[in-house]
Amino acid sequence: LLLMKDESVLKHLLQQEAKKKESVRLAESKIAKLNEQLQATEKVLNANKIFLKKLQEQIHRVQQRVTVKKALALKYGEELARAKALASKEIGKRKLEHSHFGPIKTLKLDKSPSSSPKKHSAELIAQEKKRLQQLQHEYALKIQQLKEAHAYQNKDRLTIGPSVEEESEFALPQPSLHDLTQDKLSLDIEENCFDDEISSNCSRERRRSFRESNSFTKPNFKHVDTPKQEAANKLSKKTLEQPELFLGLNIDELKNLYVKADGLKEVLEKNAPFMISNEENACGQVSCMLNNRKLIASTYS
Repeated sequence: LLLMKDESVLKHLLQQEAKKKESVRLAESKIAKLNEQLQATEKVLNANKIFLKKLQEQIHRVQQRVTVKKALALKYGEELARAKALASKEIGKRKLEHSHFGPIKTLKLDKSPSSSPKKHSAELIAQEKKRLQQLQHEYALKIQQLKEAHAYQNKDRLTIGPSVEEESEFALPQPSLHDLTQDKLSLDIEENCFDDEISSNCSRERRRSFRESNSFTKPNFKHVDTPKQEAANKLSKKTLEQPELFLGLNIDELKNLYVKADGLKEVLEKNAPFMISNEENACGQVSCMLNNRKLIASTYS
């Protein structure tokens, strides 16, 4: 009986042990999952902390910029108000100086302190824009008046012009300026052509041979009372009688010199001994140089 009791107790205990093992295993798996979740949450937390630090730094920088810009806005607003006051004073002076063109209306700036500097600066800018638009309109009207006056003066001049021409009908007729310019141009062209002919003839006369230019062999009679056509005919005859030239030299004389000159063989025969002597001198100089080099090498060795 005792044995049966002990066996039943043992079975009961074994069952409890198996249940506890399963519960322990489930608890361990839960712990592992929770650890993984914890690590993931820690990573997210670290990333959020880093991002928060960056945001705080950016907020600090933006706050500094805002403070600096506010200070600059206040400063510029004060400077703008001063500049507008000075501009209004200058416009008042100009109004007194330019009173004959018409009255210039200026807008007065409100000096009442506003609730905030931004609103005050916006109001000042709007007033300045209105004033500038009004000035632009007034100046446009003045420019239009000046243009009309100028056109009226031109019309008066045009009306005075025909009356002067009617009075000058009884005077002597005179050529128009256009005709005079045409005459001048035609004269210049004729003179240039005549000058070109004279220069060409002169250049041809300069290329004469020694025989023709010599006063002893060829007389030079000058006719004072001859017309221009005869002089031109004489110049053309002289050019025809001149010999053929090449680079300013007479071709006939060059041919004669070529015939009288010695040939290539004769020149070589005459200059052969001089060439041989020059070669011997050169060989002697070369041998002397070699001997000197040998002596210098022997001394160094």
